[in-house]
Amino acid sequence: MREWTRATHARTCGHCGRQLLRGDPILLIRVGHVRRLLPRCEACAGSEAPPDLPEVIEKSRTTKPMSKLSVSIPGIVERLKGVHGEQE
Repeated sequence: MREWTRATHARTCGHCGRQLLRGDPILLIRVGHVRRLLPRCEACAGSEAPPDLPEVIEKSRTTKPMSKLSVSIPGIVERLKGVHGEQE
């Protein structure tokens, strides 16, 4: 399978070793059922990337505070206080 996309992070071309920056068009090649993708730059792919490639979408990472997470597990606060020997 061959698919044109944009690089989501800095990487190198699997053929010539050229540095590919975030947002550069790359050709991803999947061979059979192997999980590893082979990235190729435009020069090594032998053709130009389609002009309508979408830009890289910035994903925001959200994290949960540990205090709220510990409350979601029944009895964890009491067990942690017992282990650490904390008194109320």
